Amino acid sequence: MELALLKIRYGPEFGSPPSYMREKLLTILSQSGKSSSFIDDISVVKRYTSELSHAFPVSSDEEALAKARKEVKNERVHFVWTQFSELNSYFRKQAEDAEKLNGRLAEMMSLLTCHKKSANRKGVKCSIKPELKEILTRLDARIRSLYATLPANTMLIICTGHGDTAIVH
Repeated sequence: MELALLKIRYGPEFGSPPSYMREKLLTILSQSGKSSSFIDDISVVKRYTSELSHAFPVSSDEEALAKARKEVKNERVHFVWTQFSELNSYFRKQAEDAEKLNGRLAEMMSLLTCHKKSANRKGVKCSIKPELKEILTRLDARIRSLYATLPANTMLIICTGHGDTAIVH
């Protein structure tokens, strides 16, 4: 179980011998003659960028959006990675408050167990806090803004993760 938690925290390569380490995506792109830009938090930029990629450490989602919009317009750049981290920061902040976290976990467990036993309920209804709704609205606006900037025939891949992983960490 400890190894699983360490792999969740440090990535799937944690604990693997160096011979099994994979090449960085940006290194492979560079070897194929493709230029790339990596826009993210400084710790992520340091971990994943290669020597030949453009690295843009940012400290906010607005800054990430501005850099990403600029980079997708650059015809010399073939791949742009950016991460909007406000939602993850919100979940991490929620997980740090042990009392609220325990309350949320108890609520989720009771909703799941009550849902199975109650025949007259039509489903589990979750309430979204106003702060979370605002964050999701801003995230939606950022994605729409970035999408509107993309040149024709550009692929946009959105990876949303696996939910509130801050609880696991």
